Amino acid sequence: MGVAVAASLAACGGSAPSLPPELFVVTYQAVDARGQPLAGVQIAEDGELAGTTDDDGLHQSFIEGAVGTSRRLEHACPEGYAPPEGEGARTLQLRAEEVLDPHEARLGIRVHLRCIPARVRVAVIAETGEPGIGVSLGGRTLGQTGPDGSLIQITEVTAGATLALAFDATTSEADLQPARMERVCPVGTSDGTCFQRVRFEEVAPRRRRARRTPRAPRAPVGMRAPRMSPGIYIPEAF
Repeated sequence: MGVAVAASLAACGGSAPSLPPELFVVTYQAVDARGQPLAGVQIAEDGELAGTTDDDGLHQSFIEGAVGTSRRLEHACPEGYAPPEGEGARTLQLRAEEVLDPHEARLGIRVHLRCIPARVRVAVIAETGEPGIGVSLGGRTLGQTGPDGSLIQITEVTAGATLALAFDATTSEADLQPARMERVCPVGTSDGTCFQRVRFEEVAPRRRRARRTPRAPRAPVGMRAPRMSPGIYIPEAF
């Protein structure tokens, strides 16, 4: 068993004690939303670029400092990706700790970095039971429900957001209540589906036109009209 110099993450840093500087090993590992290694992630220590992750999503840094001091870490994701909310910056506290595995001792501490897609595709499926209902997601109009009262639309939105799926009944020909309705549509960190089913009540049902009963054909002047049976048409004989 040996003592290896490593680093650990802390919520806040402390003041530097009067100890000689040590060499701390930090291994960064960057992954995407599916946990796959991600290359091109830039890592900054105290505002200075420390390096970029390779094809395996790895980068190793050697930090010289006194035990108990801290460093500010930040990472920038490649184009099309962004750090999850609250994970773009953190504090790294330097300290010596006991490590049993020689391999782990060589790696120091492994700092995990995540990058999620900046935008994802969402298939919106809205069922209302009424045609002509306006549907919007996050304030952007998607369209109106069709004759079957449903709408299916694929759109691109910000990953990880929570958006409002709004229904507007004032665009319908029927008098419906409520006039507007909203549902929450949480968006994940990868492509997905937002399905919502809502129902409106019709205040004044649509009036249906009464069917007209066909009139019997008039006989020409001087001729007797033939007798008619219900539902049967008998042509005139001229």
